[in-house]
Amino acid sequence: MKAPAAASAGRALRLLVLAAALAAQGCREREPLTLRVSASSQAEFLAWKAQARERMGPALVGDFDDAVLEIGRRLRTEGGPGGEAVRAAINGRSLREVLQLGLGYKLRRLELEASTLEMSLRGAGDVQRGRMPGDRGPAQATADLRARQQERLRAAQAEIAAVRARLSSIREPDGRDKGPWDPSRAPTPVPAEPPAAGAHAPNS
Repeated sequence: MKAPAAASAGRALRLLVLAAALAAQGCREREPLTLRVSASSQAEFLAWKAQARERMGPALVGDFDDAVLEIGRRLRTEGGPGGEAVRAAINGRSLREVLQLGLGYKLRRLELEASTLEMSLRGAGDVQRGRMPGDRGPAQATADLRARQQERLRAAQAEIAAVRARLSSIREPDGRDKGPWDPSRAPTPVPAEPPAAGAHAPNS
């Protein structure tokens, strides 16, 4: 009597293991980041987006639209057309790959913008330090420009941090990255205001 009971228990255990494996496989197949984009035509792309939205959710839909926009921006910057070229660039890719590609382009663009602002701020600081005491008019205009640039730089750095965090959250399960970005880079702090003309540095 014990042998049939043991065999039955063994079969039940194997069924449980098989059910768990199938459930895990189903979860992987339902994982939104593994969705393959279908965009061989505009009509096919719109139909795919309409079906995929439910599985993607609002956050991923926003990221995907942002990524596609950045890919189009990059193609136009390189002299290529939009529309069909964008669809060709994303057709057949997984959602993860499209996000890594598009958000990676966005990260590079923001980093370039931040770098340009940093250089401009350093130049404005040099001009401000070189002014004679009492030269208030041009100095005030320079200070106002510098304040606006610092605000833009802080905004760009906040957006850089947000994009980097989003890219980190959609990495491949094994940690590999396929986007054109380097996760080791960190944004540069906003330069401090230069000392006023004639001001003395504190004693060290």
